[in-house]
Amino acid sequence: MAWVRKQVVPTEEQGIVAVGLLTYLTRRAIVRHCLARLPRGARVLEIGSGEGLTIKGLSRRTDLKLHGLELRFDLIQHTRNQFNVYPPPSPLPSPIKGEGEAHWGPAHSPTFVQGNALTLPFPSQTFDAVICVNLLISIPAPSWDTLIKECFRVSKPNQPVFFDIRNSLNPLIWLQTMAQPWLAPHLSFTFQNTSPFRFADLLRRHEIKIGRHLPVGAPVWLLAPVILFECRRSAPQSDVPR
Repeated sequence: MAWVRKQVVPTEEQGIVAVGLLTYLTRRAIVRHCLARLPRGARVLEIGSGEGLTIKGLSRRTDLKLHGLELRFDLIQHTRNQFNVYPPPSPLPSPIKGEGEAHWGPAHSPTFVQGNALTLPFPSQTFDAVICVNLLISIPAPSWDTLIKECFRVSKPNQPVFFDIRNSLNPLIWLQTMAQPWLAPHLSFTFQNTSPFRFADLLRRHEIKIGRHLPVGAPVWLLAPVILFECRRSAPQSDVPR
């Protein structure tokens, strides 16, 4: 698998931690989809931005206002160096309000903030799109409810939120999860997977509509190793912006 990855993944896309072939294919799929479909001037948040490779791909659209949130500070420093942007002022007044970008780097530069995906440090109804891909694989399934709520809290009503799952109906994904203790004992998390049916049920419990299923790694979405979900939700009356 490592040899195949080196042949398929461009050198500049291999990264430090985002090295998996499926990670690359998923990132490529979401970048292509968003570049083609996001409206002009959209404010976009990527949760779990890692080394900034997804945001790097999206930055080809200079009209987009790109924001990344990452838990690991070393990755944030690496990404800021790559984009030649510097940290926001401390204490952080508001990552988004007003002309915050002017304090964070040159015009049109992405911004990167350290934070937890389960308690997003952004006001409600802030973003025109939220990207949460290559992340659920490392978050324990019992926390998915909280993550989904936070993603839709910070997104504007009826705007797209993107998730991906490692599909447990795919035999290779099932084997990867079962063999993790031997194949990747150094990882600090357990691979998480689920079926598209279980994940769809979880989204519906949150009154979320699924717009598209995008298969990654196989043409048939039901057996694809990765499935991207494009989701939207109207703001319930109980959702009051902070």
